[in-house]
Amino acid sequence: MNIRSKRWVLALAGLALLAPDLVRADDATAAAGTSTTAGADAFSFFLQEAQVVSASRREQKKSDSPVAIGVITQAEIQASGARTLWDLLRFEVGVDVSDGDSIEGNPAQVNVRGLPSEFSQSLQVLIDGRSVVSPSNSGVFWRNLPVELDDIERIEIVRGPNAALFGANAGQGVINIITKKPVAGQDNLSVRAETGEFGVQREQLSMTLGEGPIRGRVSIGSNLNSSYPSATGSLAKDLNSVDRDQKASARLDMNPWTDADLELFAGKADEAFTTPGSFNIVGGAYTDGYWMTQLHQKLGDDSFDVTLSGREDQIQFGFAQINESVYDADALYHLSLLDGKLLNGFGASLRYGQATSPFLFTENVAGSHPASGTGPYDFPGGGDAQDTHLRRLYWQSDLSLVQWAALTLAASYESSDTGGQWPAYQAALVLKPFEDYSLRLSTAKSPTVPSLVNKLGWVELPATGGTDVFALGNSALQSSQVSDYEATLSGRFFGRHLTADLTGYQMDAEGLIYFNTLYSYPGFGFPAFVMTPSGLALGANVVQYDNLLSAVMRGTETVLTFKPVEGTTLTLNHTYEDVTTSQPDIQTAYTTPWNKVNLTGHTVLPWGFNAAAQVNWTGQHWVYGASAGNHQFIPDQSVVNLRLGYKPVKDLELYAVADNLDHAFRTEGADGSTQPQMYWAGLNLSFGGN
Repeated sequence: MNIRSKRWVLALAGLALLAPDLVRADDATAAAGTSTTAGADAFSFFLQEAQVVSASRREQKKSDSPVAIGVITQAEIQASGARTLWDLLRFEVGVDVSDGDSIEGNPAQVNVRGLPSEFSQSLQVLIDGRSVVSPSNSGVFWRNLPVELDDIERIEIVRGPNAALFGANAGQGVINIITKKPVAGQDNLSVRAETGEFGVQREQLSMTLGEGPIRGRVSIGSNLNSSYPSATGSLAKDLNSVDRDQKASARLDMNPWTDADLELFAGKADEAFTTPGSFNIVGGAYTDGYWMTQLHQKLGDDSFDVTLSGREDQIQFGFAQINESVYDADALYHLSLLDGKLLNGFGASLRYGQATSPFLFTENVAGSHPASGTGPYDFPGGGDAQDTHLRRLYWQSDLSLVQWAALTLAASYESSDTGGQWPAYQAALVLKPFEDYSLRLSTAKSPTVPSLVNKLGWVELPATGGTDVFALGNSALQSSQVSDYEATLSGRFFGRHLTADLTGYQMDAEGLIYFNTLYSYPGFGFPAFVMTPSGLALGANVVQYDNLLSAVMRGTETVLTFKPVEGTTLTLNHTYEDVTTSQPDIQTAYTTPWNKVNLTGHTVLPWGFNAAAQVNWTGQHWVYGASAGNHQFIPDQSVVNLRLGYKPVKDLELYAVADNLDHAFRTEGADGSTQPQMYWAGLNLSFGGN
């Protein structure tokens, strides 16, 4: 119970004693008891453990999860003051984030558990369970994701393999972005507006209709970053730093028949961007249109889910264009046996994807060199359009024969045009000898499928100060394999005010995809594909993808969460990662920071104020941009963000945010561009329910 509630209880009790003619003693006691109970219930809800769905594709307590998982709640998103999704993810344990443009206008790299790269092939990213990973390069275009921060209910981050449930390329982790649904019986209108330095603007309008048999939600948003500083740190407007994106989405939820939930939603994102001047590209545009329908049907203690989805993406930058189409179908049946002690899931997935791009898949004749027409090459593609088909069967069982122990087993079998056929498996034992303490032991093996570019590409990459690099696909590529062994010890202390999680893991990756020298002309070189401990070394101007790298990743992840009073949360997390590779003279050996520490907190203050702070410290490392082959050494550095909010009334909040307070300019991207110290302010106005 907070101080204000205690004061009201005491005041009511005193009034009952002083004015017995107005309030009977038993009524005052009842009122005090009601207030006390309400306050206790609210605080109990505040301390309640998070529920997750990404661990087992069904709802369960976070402490019962068979995988290491973190949750960013809606309240934490609002309190953070973050303007972008990757700024929000920066402060999570086990997650590596770096700001910096790529040749396609992608403004950030996001990775889980080591080996950060521009196209993280072992990270699966989902929106409501729908994959948004590009089939062309297995990367994620973070700014172009068709969802605004105000549309997100929560974000679940699985650290470690989960390919048995979510397919290949989930070998190091899964980020599942779960959007808001219309709440039955509640209508709501919400408006957000922000403005700040460097021409920053943000507008968001969302409306929810929860009355009646059909519930709906509509969201429209716009973001503008008009004049970030140049790579040299100059405050002059940089032509290569303009980003504008506009996003819209709509969804309908209904109950067409008994125990059935049907969800229909669609959206679109449009972005205009420019890329660093070193790429010699003026700018580009990105569009994404998507749709999805989900049916959930209860059958007594059992249920089944059917999901159909599709998306059409187009990216245009300078001379290059990439078109992608992806269509997915997924069916999952939940079967409960032994009075709920044995929970099973049986599923099947199908995917068809197509990528069309003269930039990625040229029409060059097999056997010819793109520059001279000679050379010992075998071009595997043979056209600018490439298709991929994927088929997958998966199963999971959770067995809880005794109250204090649960065993989870999962397996899948998958085949695709680019990766062939392969299995994946997971096993976990969760022991809970006491209510507030648990130990999880788990192991998993997951494949990582080559992308279309890895397998079939013929790409000319720009280079500064030398001949452009030609990167060739390799039709003989195999799926790389990630094996994982880990343990997590969790505890809740001091009446559940303090929660502690400690995870230790070892991940062995075999057959990772990397560049191999194929051919070079004497005297020709490029400035970026090979990195040694002493710096950069020149390599060939023609390279080919190959399975020539293996790595061992060992680490610990520590999370402490303290909730001293209702409305106040402090979180301290630390990530330690040690990566050793089979070829220590290439850049992958040095791109993982050994240490990363985050301290975040938010609290409710008197008189309607609230405050939040985020502090990140990341150890020195290299960062690598695959699309242009550039590197950057990043020294030890920190990020400090502050947010102050004021709610004069329940439905209105005014706030101010300061980012990057300890640096006038901060560089952490491979392109060398800077992130400035920034200040902005905004308001959030809502009418109706939450």
